[in-house]
Amino acid sequence: MEALEKQEEMVVDDDLASPQDYLSGLLCLQGFLRHVRKTTKPYRVLQAWLDYEIQRISEGHNTSQYDAENLRACFGETGDKTASAWMASTWKVLNDFEAAHGEGLRSWAAQHGYSGFCLPSKLVSPGGAGNTSKFFFRFIAVTQKQTASSQSEALTPDTPVQYIMDTQIQPAWWIGWLLKSGYRLYGWRKWLFFIYFMTILIGVVIYVFTVLISAVYSHYFFNNSTEFIVSAITIGVCGWLFLSPIVRLFNWRITMAPALLTAYKEIDDTQLELMSLPHDKNGAKKAIRLVRYSAVCPICLGKISLRSGGRRYPGRLVGRCEEVPAEHVFSFDRMRKIGVLLH
Repeated sequence: MEALEKQEEMVVDDDLASPQDYLSGLLCLQGFLRHVRKTTKPYRVLQAWLDYEIQRISEGHNTSQYDAENLRACFGETGDKTASAWMASTWKVLNDFEAAHGEGLRSWAAQHGYSGFCLPSKLVSPGGAGNTSKFFFRFIAVTQKQTASSQSEALTPDTPVQYIMDTQIQPAWWIGWLLKSGYRLYGWRKWLFFIYFMTILIGVVIYVFTVLISAVYSHYFFNNSTEFIVSAITIGVCGWLFLSPIVRLFNWRITMAPALLTAYKEIDDTQLELMSLPHDKNGAKKAIRLVRYSAVCPICLGKISLRSGGRRYPGRLVGRCEEVPAEHVFSFDRMRKIGVLLH
């Protein structure tokens, strides 16, 4: 760990964050990462870096700036690549950490009584020999109003669960270019998204209608109408499975996202949400986003994931504990972000 001994210490600015607040922010981020449980390499590098920084602060050291070589030493990896090249692909993901997880982190800090949270940040090198980019954790305080909503009572089975939007989901490659601005679809991008699905719907309807006509007037159009009827039923069912999430999105404002919209590694427990834009007081302007809601189970402290209600709770999304999914089932109030045990 020789490389770790070369990181630069900085004195914590008391006007920005006390050492206690900074440690609280680090612990908040650590707890959040353990809850989200993303296991890709950038997140594992972040976890190793975070664990090392928490250890140093707990031992009384000041907050530090790390270069790429320090972070590679934290992760315990060696290779032929230079440290900066090794870190480039990792930072490409971590650079979007706030956009993907900022909302969830704020909720997590408020619910668990932390004074704030930390985010991975980068101080870009000015260039020149011996100058390298530095990486550090930036502390963000949680306002008093947010902290007041934290849970202070002991958890019981009747304790309402508090959901957080822990992740804005990485979209599939074909829609990724539409979601470049904050993982959301709004304005012309949103309507282009709807036009795509409406085009598919119109195509399916025209094809099914053509097949029905051919079945009635088969001697004019097709010799084997049975083949076309079977194909029409197949295409109709597939079209409905593909388009029904969009219908439910309009009706219920949130639904489980079709697998076609999400990257393969994000395919589980992903929701498609139609939300009002924060700056629109009238609520007329809407945006679409791919998200994942979760909570902590008050019964067994397992992770609650939002899933379809199925036959027992038709038309609803419910929170199911990953440890006891059949019994630890909770409602989901999208606006208040809370749920109660469903008996």
